[in-house]
Amino acid sequence: MHVPTIAQQDAECIMCRHLPEGRHGSGPDRPGERAHRHAPSSGNEARRAVRNVIHAQADAIRRKDADAVMACNAPGIRSFGIVAPLRRPDAATIREQLQYWFAAFAGPLDCEVHEPDISTIGDTACARFLQRFSGINMRGMAVELWVRVTMGLHRIDGRWLVAHEHLSDPLDHDAAPAPSKP
Repeated sequence: MHVPTIAQQDAECIMCRHLPEGRHGSGPDRPGERAHRHAPSSGNEARRAVRNVIHAQADAIRRKDADAVMACNAPGIRSFGIVAPLRRPDAATIREQLQYWFAAFAGPLDCEVHEPDISTIGDTACARFLQRFSGINMRGMAVELWVRVTMGLHRIDGRWLVAHEHLSDPLDHDAAPAPSKP
């Protein structure tokens, strides 16, 4: 089953101008998404702005640009990753982990966003999506990693910024080792 990336979704729907006949508000547009509905004005603009932050962060990851990733974050971001430390206490730690992670890939790093679900109210937004990373590590091995991402964003001085980020790695219970007996 093909799951469109966020860029493909945006190309298909820019404020409903390009939706095929009969799809607007008629049920899920894609597997895993809610019905495609747009409330008038500001809600759409806020969701679009949040989607742009998600795009900017994914583009920065593909370029291995830690500064550009950090530019998407609010001061005092709370970040919870999938590798130690699980709670990243400050921007310096986040930047250091990004640079370490980027250096682990010998060549390009791909970053895709799938099934975004964005909700906003006032100056607060929540975005939930799946993210796929792939590339060749320094040992020449192909790496593919899927994570679940939840972001809390705040509009600060007119800019949407990531204030909370939580990544989780789905555990394959069938592949996990059996618990040891005491």
